Amino acid sequence: MDAKKRAKLESAGFHVVDDAADWLELSPDERRLVEFRIAASRAVKVARLRAGLTQKQLAGKLNSSQPRVALIEAGASDVSLDLTLRALFASGGELTEIIRSEEHTAPNRGKYRKKAAGKMP
Repeated sequence: MDAKKRAKLESAGFHVVDDAADWLELSPDERRLVEFRIAASRAVKVARLRAGLTQKQLAGKLNSSQPRVALIEAGASDVSLDLTLRALFASGGELTEIIRSEEHTAPNRGKYRKKAAGKMP
């Protein structure tokens, strides 16, 4: 977000944050977990596509369902990291793919919200 737009929003009473983690006030540990989950879900999708598998075929390898694979690839918080890693390995992926994917995870663009009295500086 450019400085002019940021200043205009702040003068209108909005608190501008740089990414979703700031918006949610995540701790550094929570932020890393979210980043890892996103990187892992992206790595699963890349590995599945590279292997030429459909979500349904991958689900069969996991004894799971196609909608569950879609949730894995979406990085849904109700999917265990164990299942996400099993999906990665069943697709022929490696742990190093998560690290590469995590390095390319860009932070969200600036978000803004109205300042709450006494809560935001």
